[in-house]
Amino acid sequence: MKNESIANNLKEFSYRDLFRIFVQKRKIKLLRYLFQLHNDFDFTPELFVETLELEAYDIAALLYREFFRSLRDRTATETEYIITILVSSLNKNNGLVEYKTFLLRSYLEQFALRHAKQLVEVLEQKVSQENKFNILALNFNTVKTACLLIELTETVASRFEQLSVRCQTIRRKIEDLTR
Repeated sequence: MKNESIANNLKEFSYRDLFRIFVQKRKIKLLRYLFQLHNDFDFTPELFVETLELEAYDIAALLYREFFRSLRDRTATETEYIITILVSSLNKNNGLVEYKTFLLRSYLEQFALRHAKQLVEVLEQKVSQENKFNILALNFNTVKTACLLIELTETVASRFEQLSVRCQTIRRKIEDLTR
């Protein structure tokens, strides 16, 4: 009787559920341990996407740094979905701008013009907000956040020349707000 209940519990036990819990609770040591179980649990690009969906951009940045070679082999639809999540992440009022900009810069080579336009529109909106939801007001280190956003806009402007004027305008707004 007791062995049957243990067997049923083991069937219900899922490493993927543990992964979700560890990501949500930001348990990095436990995540590392989970990935060391080579035969039972391996990294897949779906786990990276799931981390982004859970809005754990700091953990997603760690996963990207650790497993970037595995993340290269994605289909166009998977890349499209990742880019969409990353661009929309700037609309979230949860801070973590450092990690979001790192991930956006990492995927900037795969951006199409429409992705860049969406990114510029989101940045314009978040920088122009006058209240506490302004992207610079959400972070403790305003100067660092401003520098990261300026670097991102400069990279977008150099990659997509059509957007250079809009990116310069955003840069000026960021500089004015930072002053």
